[in-house]
Amino acid sequence: MTITTETHLDRVAEATNGTHPKLMLTSSEVSWVASLLCLGALWGAVPTGLISEHFGRKKTLLYLALPLVVSWILASSSPNVYGLYVGRFVGGVTVGAFSVGIPPYIENIAEKHLLLTLANFYHVNFACGVLFGYIIGMVQSTSWLCILCVSIPVAFFIAFIFLLESPTYLVSQGIYSEGKAALRYFIGIDNDIKSEMKSLKEYVLTIVKLESLSRHCLPLGLL
Repeated sequence: MTITTETHLDRVAEATNGTHPKLMLTSSEVSWVASLLCLGALWGAVPTGLISEHFGRKKTLLYLALPLVVSWILASSSPNVYGLYVGRFVGGVTVGAFSVGIPPYIENIAEKHLLLTLANFYHVNFACGVLFGYIIGMVQSTSWLCILCVSIPVAFFIAFIFLLESPTYLVSQGIYSEGKAALRYFIGIDNDIKSEMKSLKEYVLTIVKLESLSRHCLPLGLL
């Protein structure tokens, strides 16, 4: 599928090959297609923190790859501009959710001396993803562009399956044996697992106390 623009308000659709349509978009429609990604990111970022607290850091990030695949499929196969709108919005929701869900997972699995490096790698990888989009944007076929882009979340989904859940989340749920195994997996057997596990339990207990205190103080502040 190829996308072109026109200055007048009429939109013409015609077949360029046997399967993919050629969409003629007005300048207004092009601006919506571009901006719906950011609008979707706003809506995706808001609930992700609560979702990851309930379902787990890993599961949240793992299943976020699926709507990203859907968004690229819609972008490559949509017969009209509304499919592009939906695809871009879904992609934006996913990008916003990733932006909120990735930093806590990195914080939970990284050793202290590597935390800043790994945290900064998120922004580096984000910039590399944008650069990747610009480079493959030179491909004239939108369908091929979408196929190349959809390979990234597919590869992420396959690779991320083999990583363990965040030790902090497992401990917060009372799953101490799995939390200890995950902690050993991420920080290595050379570290003092017992000491790290004790510190993790104390950290989780402190967070629980602060959350309980905030829930009790909030109603008092409204009086």
